[in-house]
Amino acid sequence: MKDVRSPRTRMLHDLTRLRSSFAPALTLALTLLSGCQTGPRTAGEPMFVGVPVLSSLRPDMLALHSVGAPRPVVRRLQLDVRVSANNKPLGSSTELLGKSDEGNGEYVEEGAYRATDGSCGLSSRNQAVAAGGFLVLMEIAELWSPDCGGGGTTRSEAVRMQIVSGQLFPLKVGNRMALRYTLLESAENALEGRAEQARVIDTAYEVVERIPDLHAISGRSIGEVYVIRVTENRRGKPQTFEFSFSTALGWRVGYKTDLTAVLVDWR
Repeated sequence: MKDVRSPRTRMLHDLTRLRSSFAPALTLALTLLSGCQTGPRTAGEPMFVGVPVLSSLRPDMLALHSVGAPRPVVRRLQLDVRVSANNKPLGSSTELLGKSDEGNGEYVEEGAYRATDGSCGLSSRNQAVAAGGFLVLMEIAELWSPDCGGGGTTRSEAVRMQIVSGQLFPLKVGNRMALRYTLLESAENALEGRAEQARVIDTAYEVVERIPDLHAISGRSIGEVYVIRVTENRRGKPQTFEFSFSTALGWRVGYKTDLTAVLVDWR
């Protein structure tokens, strides 16, 4: 069946799917960017206020000790983003890490993308706290198109997280871990500090490959990297994707969904 959506709508949809893999708040972004209304806003569960910082993590989240992830040592990553199906370049993103505690780290990710037909540009800015760069615990996500219009902001926070079974770290091929948590979400102009919706998320992680010495696009050696497959159930329909984790950097350094992000360089 032919995709009759506009290039701008297709691009926003693709980027939303990409970000939802590591930033759950952007599952609401397409609605915001298309200008649709979701009805009257109601006050729900309490959420974090201000920007995401480690000190805002709830005691039950801190008790998980970042699911065993090591403390991140990287401070800046540059990623090249391409369309997985045809390897066409889409854009790039840069992550700047701030404070860290155990395996949790504060970071800001900024991305600049352009539709493969050149019709529209898309920019993103995400402030978040995550475990190992792959498990987002709280986030403010912004998307906008500088030349095609549209944009919006979403907020998300993971609460009531529990390890159902297994363990991921220390990383070893065959390791599995199952998580369950509630994802609180709110869209732009929502009542500050209150969620508009809450959804239970089931996620399973499996370490499927060890790469002894991976090289970035710049040619630098990253060292040991593990490939981790994720099966995530957000709306009753499981989605599977992969990400790569560097033991030396203590952070996620690439991922593959409908889009593929590969590490260019770091410091």
